[in-house]
Amino acid sequence: GYGIGVLDVAQRALAIHPLDRAPDHVRVHPKGTHVTFSVGGGARSEIAAMPIGGGPVTVLTDNRVRDRYPRFSADGARIWYETLDDDPNFPKRRTVAFPASVPFRP
Repeated sequence: GYGIGVLDVAQRALAIHPLDRAPDHVRVHPKGTHVTFSVGGGARSEIAAMPIGGGPVTVLTDNRVRDRYPRFSADGARIWYETLDDDPNFPKRRTVAFPASVPFRP
């Protein structure tokens, strides 16, 4: 299966939090309370977040394009990411990337 592992070095404990899709590009919130990651992969992926100690996964995007490389803003209020889509001038032959963001409210 898929999951995110959180290693507590001080306690020498590893917690695995199962997911239904493969996570990628995992990043930690500035306060250490949550993680953000992309899920899905391939031609379509979404941005998601969850508490670092486990809990419900919140999928923050839902569209037909590929969203990847999420990063929390310095204040933790937004998640910035890259989104990829077909170039409207050269569909199916060239991809364009642009920055996007979603608000993050834990």
